[in-house]
Amino acid sequence: MSTSGNSVVGDGGGSFECNINSELPHEPIVTLCGHLFCWPCLYKWLHIHSHSPECLVCKAVVEEGKLVPLYSRDKDRVDHLEGKAFDKQCATI
Repeated sequence: MSTSGNSVVGDGGGSFECNINSELPHEPIVTLCGHLFCWPCLYKWLHIHSHSPECLVCKAVVEEGKLVPLYSRDKDRVDHLEGKAFDKQCATI
C-alpha cells in the first residue's frame, strides 16, 4: 500500500478517499452500501445539506446507527458518532 497525493492506494489500484471532499478521510466511516466518507463530512451532509438521509453516491438510505467507523491506532481519535467537531478540510462543504 502506498500514498498518492492525499489518498491511499491499495495493492488493487483503488484509492481510499472521502466521497465528499476527495481527501484522505479524517475519522473514516463506511456506509452499509460500502461508500467511504470523513465522519465530519457525512454528518454535516446528513444534518445540514440533505433533506433526506441518503448516500451521496448511490442514494441508499443512511442511518447513523448503522454506520461502520474505521479505527486506527491514532491516540487522538475522537468518537465518530459524537458529531461535535468538524475538520477544517470538511468545513467547506
